Amino acid sequence: MSAISTPVNALVLAGALFIFGVLHHRSDSARKKISRLNRMNDEMARELASMKLFKSEFLSRAGEALSSPLHRASEAVEKLRAKGLGLPAEIESSLEVLFLEMASILRILRVFEEMVSRGEEAPKPGAVSRADLGSITSDAVHKAADSASERGISLAVSLDSGVRVMGSEEHVSEAVDSLFREVLHRAAPGSLVAVTLTSRDGTARLAISYEGGGGDGATLGTGIARLIATSFGGWLNEDPEKGLLSMSLPLTGGR
Repeated sequence: MSAISTPVNALVLAGALFIFGVLHHRSDSARKKISRLNRMNDEMARELASMKLFKSEFLSRAGEALSSPLHRASEAVEKLRAKGLGLPAEIESSLEVLFLEMASILRILRVFEEMVSRGEEAPKPGAVSRADLGSITSDAVHKAADSASERGISLAVSLDSGVRVMGSEEHVSEAVDSLFREVLHRAAPGSLVAVTLTSRDGTARLAISYEGGGGDGATLGTGIARLIATSFGGWLNEDPEKGLLSMSLPLTGGR
């Protein structure tokens, strides 16, 4: 029995040493892979920080370069419109669209500059920007009512109350106002615009449906709304064929 057990024990020991060697090799290989991944992660973090800095500097310089000539051009267009030179209706309409486009671009540039300055400032510990989307939307409806009435557009509104979202009051208000300006520009005269605000699964959704037939959507309202929404972790969906604009923002947990 002893003569048999000795080779068996030797085989078991050899097998154990072999397995230990394999595991050690794999462990050493895993450590090298982890080390390599950590180096790659550090390099990517440095590149990302460099890209963020470049983006901030680019946006800031682009805003400074474009704001001044756009302001002068906008003032010149406004003076032409105010003088009432008896221009053909088509030209007056084109001047109005041009004025609205430049105003939208200037608002986008202002938001760019504010976002850059906000990104450069260290946030206060525990500070969370909250905006009452229900109240903001209600205010936007009242501001849009006169323009809608002039074109015979009716507004049907259904808003959940107490819907608080991520984002500053000023920026979210700018986004919602921009959406209403865009919708009233696109909506057909005499049509119905339906506004719905709901909250579900940690997300607030503002949907504005309209019947197309008005302008061609050249006022850039969706551009500034999308910029603001995405900067606060939301998004903007646009479906011109169905006549629908939908902006979503994450809830702050207050509802």
